[in-house]
Amino acid sequence: MNDDTLKSLEQSFRNRQMTRYMPQRIKRKRVKQRVRVVYTLNAKRVYLIELPIKCQGGLYIKEFIHGDGGRAQPSVTGILGVEAVPIELVSSM
Repeated sequence: MNDDTLKSLEQSFRNRQMTRYMPQRIKRKRVKQRVRVVYTLNAKRVYLIELPIKCQGGLYIKEFIHGDGGRAQPSVTGILGVEAVPIELVSSM
């Protein structure tokens, strides 16, 4: 993954609305669709990729990263075209 790809990822998610359904990992019967906003995403090459994200409350970050089998659109996996897997989530309020 080159620097242009990371810049493209950042630009793809600047003030972008994301449509998501209740994640498959949450066992609820409601299939409610919600829209959340990703304000900024900063891609930095580390050993893997570090993505500090500033977003609206209620955004499921794990599903935002891996796409939840197409149930969360757009996703980091969908934009990059490779499977992205969240390894660590850290909140900095």
